[in-house]
Amino acid sequence: MAQGRLASSAPGNTLTNLYQTTGSQVASVTLNAAETAGNAATMSVGLRNYSQVLTLDANTYTFSPGDNISLYQVVIDGVVDFGSLTFGNTGSTLSNTTGVASGKMLSQASSGTTTTTYYQKVFNTQRLDLNNIQNSGSIAVGDTVYGDYQVGIIDGTPGLSGGATTNGALTQSQTFSGVSATYNGANGINASFDVTTDGSGNVTSITVANAGENYLQNETFTVDGATLGGTSSTDDLTITVSSVTSTTPTAQGVVTKVGGTYIELIKDGGATSDFDSGEQVWDSTTKDTSGFYADIASNSLDRARPYLSLASGSTAYAADPSGTAYALTPNLAIERSNTIIINLDDASNDNYNTQIHDTQNGTNSGTGTTITSGVVYTADGATVTQSDFENTTTFNAYTTRQIAFTPSNTETSPLFFYVAGQSGFFSADTDDDFGQITLSANTSATTTVTLFDVSGTWLNTMSVQLLATDGVTNVTYTVNSVTIDAQGKVIEWDTANSKLYVSLYDTAVAFAGTDVVKDFAGTPADATVSSVADIDDSDWLMKDKALSASTYEKIGGLVLGPDQNIAVQAPTGAVAFSLFGFTETV
Repeated sequence: MAQGRLASSAPGNTLTNLYQTTGSQVASVTLNAAETAGNAATMSVGLRNYSQVLTLDANTYTFSPGDNISLYQVVIDGVVDFGSLTFGNTGSTLSNTTGVASGKMLSQASSGTTTTTYYQKVFNTQRLDLNNIQNSGSIAVGDTVYGDYQVGIIDGTPGLSGGATTNGALTQSQTFSGVSATYNGANGINASFDVTTDGSGNVTSITVANAGENYLQNETFTVDGATLGGTSSTDDLTITVSSVTSTTPTAQGVVTKVGGTYIELIKDGGATSDFDSGEQVWDSTTKDTSGFYADIASNSLDRARPYLSLASGSTAYAADPSGTAYALTPNLAIERSNTIIINLDDASNDNYNTQIHDTQNGTNSGTGTTITSGVVYTADGATVTQSDFENTTTFNAYTTRQIAFTPSNTETSPLFFYVAGQSGFFSADTDDDFGQITLSANTSATTTVTLFDVSGTWLNTMSVQLLATDGVTNVTYTVNSVTIDAQGKVIEWDTANSKLYVSLYDTAVAFAGTDVVKDFAGTPADATVSSVADIDDSDWLMKDKALSASTYEKIGGLVLGPDQNIAVQAPTGAVAFSLFGFTETV
C-alpha cells in the first residue's frame, strides 16, 4: 500500500501519464493543478485504462484483451534451442547472464540456416599397396593411373652400321638367332634380334625377335663381331632403334585416396584388366619417368565406397566437386542447425542404407548410439521410421530415399556415417576420417526473439545462457543486436472503428503510425498501424480548462481501477500537477 503524494509532473503541452496503477492495484486520489509562472494557462486531464489508441488498417484482426504486441527484439547469434521455455502471452522470461536485463518471450524466429543436398553413388574401389615409389609428390586424388600396357616397343626394321656390314669378314650365308647384344640405352628391357649374313660375309638383314619395351628411338645395341664369326671391335655391328610404338593401357582408374605406401582408386568402366601384384602403375600413358610410378606389391583390399556430388545427373567419379561428377568424400563439416540431405536414389546405394552414429563404424563397432535427434528418413515422398529405413529389403524396394540431418547446438562432435553390417563401407582407415561429420558453431544463422514487459536495457554486448532447468544442455549465446521499441498489452479491440487500445510497458517508447505488429491469435497476420492517438475524446475529465495566473484547481474523489492511469497536459502556460491519495492491492 502506498499513500501520500503519489506523483508529480510539469508536462507542458505533452499528454503524459502522471500515475498508473498495476493490474492488481486500485487507488483513491485527489489531483491538484497549480499555475506556476504567474500567467494564465490551460489544463487537460484524462482518465484512461490504456496508453495509446492505434487505428489499424483493417477490422478483421482477432486481438483480445490481454494479448501482447511488441516491436522490442533481441537478435541472438545461432539457432537457439529454447528447450521447455514457452512463448506467447504467458511466455517464459529471458534474462541476460548477469540478470540486469530481462523480458517475457512473445515469439522467436530463426533465419540464415542452409540446406545442402548431396547425391551419393557407390563405387567399387581397389587398393594398391606399393613398393619402389617414384616421384610420390606427383600423384594426387583425381589423377588417372594406368597399368597393363607397354611403351617403347621396337617397331619396324632397325638401322645397321659397323664393320660387320661391309668388310666381308663374317661367317658367310648364316642366320644368327637371338644374338647377344650390349644395350647402350637406359630403361629398355627384353629386346632380342636375329642377324643374317650373305655369301660375301656381310650382314645383310636383321629381324626383331622380341621387340621388348621401354626403349627410345635412336637408342643403340652393340653386337660383338666375334659372335658373328669375325673379330671383336673391328667387325662389331651397331643396331639402331629406328622407331618405337606402344600398347593401350588395359587397366585404368581414378585415384580416390593417396596413402603413404598405397593408393586407392576406382577402376575405369572401360578397363579390361586389373592392377595386379608384380606389375607397375603409372600416372601417364607414356611411362614418363619424371612423373609418378611404382611397383604393385598387392591389391588385396577391394571394397565398395560411397562418394558424393552436389548435383544429380552423372554416373562418373571425377575430381570435379563443383560439377555433377562424384568426387566429394563423405567427410563433411556442418554448422549446427544447418541441414544436410544425403540422397540415396541411385541404384548403386541398394543395401547401403546410410545412417548416423556417435561412434566410428556405427553399430558395427558394438558401442555407442545411433543418432535420432534431428534425423529424418524419407522414402517415396513420405517420412519413414528408422527400422523401415534400416531394413534392407524395404530400403531396396523404395524408388526414392534420403536421410536428412539437422544437428542441434548440443549434439556431440564428431559423428560418423555408417551402414549396419557393412563395416568396411564408411569405416575410416587409420590414416583418414572417411565418413566423419564434424560439427561447428553456426556463423551465419540468427534467432530473433520478440520480448514484452522488458526490465532493464538489453545491449548487444550481452550474452544469454540457457540452463538444464530450461530443458536443454547448458549453452551460452551471444547477443548480436537489439531493437529497443514499443511494447504493450491490448486493453480493448474496437472492431467497429478498427481501434486497438494499448497499455504501454514503457510509456517513453510508443508505437508510431506505419508500425507493423503481429496478431498472433490469427494466422499470425501483420497488422499495420494507420494512425496513433494518445486519448479518445470521451476519456477527458476536462479539456483545455482555463487556469488563472497563480491559482490552482483541485479534482477530488477520483478512483483508479487496475491498469488505469491519470494523463495530464498543459496546452498553454505552465502548470504543475500533483497527485495525492493511497493505493490498495486487490
